[in-house]
Amino acid sequence: RTIHIAAELFQSSKRVKKFLKRHGARVGKLIILSDDVTPFRLQELKDNQLIGKRAKEIILRSGEPIDREHLRRVDSMHASAIIIPSPAVANTELITPDVETIKTLLSLNAEAHSLKHHEKMPYVVAEIQDENKIKAAHRAYKGPLEVISSDTIISRLIAQNLHHDGLSAVFNELLSHSLDNNLYLIELPEAAGKPIGAIQNYFSRSILLGIVREQNEIFAPFLNPPKDFLLEESDRLILLARKMEDTDISAETAKQIPSSLQVNLLKERPKADNYSGSSRLL
Repeated sequence: RTIHIAAELFQSSKRVKKFLKRHGARVGKLIILSDDVTPFRLQELKDNQLIGKRAKEIILRSGEPIDREHLRRVDSMHASAIIIPSPAVANTELITPDVETIKTLLSLNAEAHSLKHHEKMPYVVAEIQDENKIKAAHRAYKGPLEVISSDTIISRLIAQNLHHDGLSAVFNELLSHSLDNNLYLIELPEAAGKPIGAIQNYFSRSILLGIVREQNEIFAPFLNPPKDFLLEESDRLILLARKMEDTDISAETAKQIPSSLQVNLLKERPKADNYSGSSRLL
């Protein structure tokens, strides 16, 4: 599973750069911490069609993610993002993959506190198989955390395909960057206070599906909201588009919008070159 995640990250390089800019970094390094670092593993990365020669850009480090000393090998506390896939098989019969994930979160939390990184802990995306363990995962790590309940999501996808023939092809396209259309989340703080119906025409090359809003430290989606739904500054717009550039608002499109509805959409955004430092994806 790690190889497929790495491949998707390489395919969505523009989105990764945008993520790094938001965290004040310019250069991203992908580091994989594994207890099985061998030439065979490196060859597996090279053999993946979506990675290929870019496998040399990936840094492999040997170690266990539950070991704080091993976390220091990859400078985990300075990572922009840490991805924790669920182990396919637990190390012992008494320890489930979810327990391994939660122990990793506890190790990250302890490492952050020991180094006094309380205020700027790394953003973590963790996979949990059992939905009942999500609350335990959030208790284990006090930093920004998004937990993916893989068993629940896969079960829902399978069930929906029973009701709608061909839906699997739709999911496959939306969830893979290498195919035509993808989902994009963009920030547009200039639209705060405006009804969502007023900005739908801003996006001539993409479709506005709704927004994601953070409520009580949990992201909540609002899909297909009514046109009078008011936007907040921290909302992220959900757009369906062929590529990232299609989510931009062109000057030509902005001119067609009534002045009473316009917001300051075309102000220059910071360029990547204005950021310094490096960042790591684990």
